[in-house]
Amino acid sequence: MFWIVVSLCLPAIAAEKPAPPPVACEASVSVRHVAPGVPFDVICTMKIPPGWHVYWEDSGASGVPTLIELESTPDFVRSATRYPRPTRLHLPEGTVNAMEGEITLVVPVTPSSRLEPGSQRTLQFDIEWFICKEHCFIGGTNLAVPISVGEVAGPPTTVADKAQLIPQPIASRPGTKVRIRDKFLEISGPIDVAGRPGFLPVRSLCATFGNPNTTRDETMFHMRIPIDYDQPDSGVATCRIRGLLTFGVNQTDPAWMIDLPYQVSTGELDLELEKSK
Repeated sequence: MFWIVVSLCLPAIAAEKPAPPPVACEASVSVRHVAPGVPFDVICTMKIPPGWHVYWEDSGASGVPTLIELESTPDFVRSATRYPRPTRLHLPEGTVNAMEGEITLVVPVTPSSRLEPGSQRTLQFDIEWFICKEHCFIGGTNLAVPISVGEVAGPPTTVADKAQLIPQPIASRPGTKVRIRDKFLEISGPIDVAGRPGFLPVRSLCATFGNPNTTRDETMFHMRIPIDYDQPDSGVATCRIRGLLTFGVNQTDPAWMIDLPYQVSTGELDLELEKSK
């Protein structure tokens, strides 16, 4: 009798779960035609239904990052996906880094110098997401992006400006310095009218970040973030420290991407890097 009851109840339980929400995705390039060896951006746009969210490159306390994979080809080499500043949602399971509404993701791509001007190519991208509201669903799609190859790159397309809405590299922020020293990530620079500075890390298998210690005066701030390094068995590892320098609390407030390479060798940090402009 127990198994009969269970079998009768399962369809009713399953029926209570809604269908996955529709997610519209499209992609195009930042220039009307690319040039051999000249980097360009692929601009991907996702439209998330109201009330739902997907996840940033570091999802936080739960969730799965939104990923974009380029079909392997020797003629096009991609760099790390650039994400918008996420919204911090405080959920029962903890704080998550969410992306809502219309989302722009940017994939920098460098074409081979051997590409033939006048040719036509197609880039194949797979996008995977984990979308949540009261329920969560795994979703994904494949996008084909046509590429025209010219002698020189350009002109910019109508979507090229969307890349400027993504956090820019920290080196482009005037007066700002970033360095790794004595197992601390140190950031200093001018304050911003948007609000207090903060740091949103991208977790790594190589490093764990502590809580930032920030001091400031009327014009400048200085932030020190502890870093614990995971010593690899091989003795040497090259990793990256990634995260956002943020100001204020809103998704549209300023944010800058920090992306630093470092080497961990036996017992000490081998890299001290400073960037300023």
